[in-house]
Amino acid sequence: MNAEREEREWTASVNGTGLRVEEIGSGAETVVFSPALFANRGMFDAPVAALSDDFRCIRYDHRGQGDSGLGAFQPSRHRLGTEGLYDDAVALLDQLHLDSCHWVGASIGGFVGMRLAARHPDRVRSLVLIGPNVRPLPRADLRQLDLFGLMLRASHRLGRVGAAVRRRTTEQVMRNMLGATFMSDPSRADIRETWRQRYSAQLVPEAVPMIREVFGYPENRREMLAHPSAHPDPRRRQRRPRRRRSRRGCPGDAGGHFGRPSGNDPRRRAHSSRRRAKRCHRRNRQVHPSSQGGVGARPPDVPNPCRPARTYPAEAR
Repeated sequence: MNAEREEREWTASVNGTGLRVEEIGSGAETVVFSPALFANRGMFDAPVAALSDDFRCIRYDHRGQGDSGLGAFQPSRHRLGTEGLYDDAVALLDQLHLDSCHWVGASIGGFVGMRLAARHPDRVRSLVLIGPNVRPLPRADLRQLDLFGLMLRASHRLGRVGAAVRRRTTEQVMRNMLGATFMSDPSRADIRETWRQRYSAQLVPEAVPMIREVFGYPENRREMLAHPSAHPDPRRRQRRPRRRRSRRGCPGDAGGHFGRPSGNDPRRRAHSSRRRAKRCHRRNRQVHPSSQGGVGARPPDVPNPCRPARTYPAEAR
C-alpha cells in the first residue's frame, strides 16, 4: 500500500518568500505538520510514515529555516517572529485550498497552531501541540539567547576550537529539546546521530535573527490569540499604568491624585512612617569592620562610620 502513496515536493511562493512543502498520501482528511526551531520538516518522518496511508500529510519548513531560505534576506525581521510565521501558514493553507485540517505543531509550530485555532476555529479540526512554551521568557533568559547568538557567530571563525564549541552546543540543544531519556537510551544511538546532523546544519549564524524573534515574544495570551489587530507588533507590549503620586509623595488612586493631604491626614502619617522605617533599616544594615566582612546589624554602642556625628547647642538638648 505504501507504493501507491502520492508524493510531491515543491516551493510555494508565500508572502514574498518561498516555503518548501512536501505532500504525501491522498486521504480524505489532511494533516499539516509544522516543525520546531533548529529543525526542519524531516523531524516528522515517523508520524508521516504512519499516517500517510490514511491521510493526506503536508509538512513544510518555516520561513528562514531548513530549505525555506535559511539566512535569506527578509524584508522585515518581524516576519521571522511568531506572527509572521502565522501569516505564512494562513497564506499556505489558502494556496492549498484547505478549508480545514488537523494541525500538528512542535514548539514554534505549536505557537502557529494555537493562533490558527483561536482566530480561525473552523479551519482546525484538531490540534496537537508538542512542547510549546506558553509564557514569555524573562530578561535573563533573553540575555542568554543574545550570548548564544554571539557564540554561534564567533564559533565559525575559531577553527577547531569553534568546531568543539558547536558540537557541545548541539548536544545541549538536543538535550533540551529531546530530553535526557532519549539522549541516554543506547537503542536510539542511530536516531540521535540523525538528529545531531539536523541540528548541526541549523545551528549556524544565519539562524540568529530568527532565534531572537521567536523567543523574544512566545507568549500566547487569550487576547493576543483572538485579536491579532490589537497587537500589530508583538514585540511591543502594553505597559501597565503606573500609580501616580501626589505632590507630597502620598500614593494616588487609579483615577489620579488624592489631592494635597493635610498634615493630620492618617494616610500621610502612615506613608511618612513607612519612609522613616526604611531609612532606619538602611542605616542599621551598614557593614561594620568588626563583622569580618559580613553584613549585620550595627552594634548599638558603635557609631555609624557612614554618618558623621551631629552636635547640638546646649539649649536645644
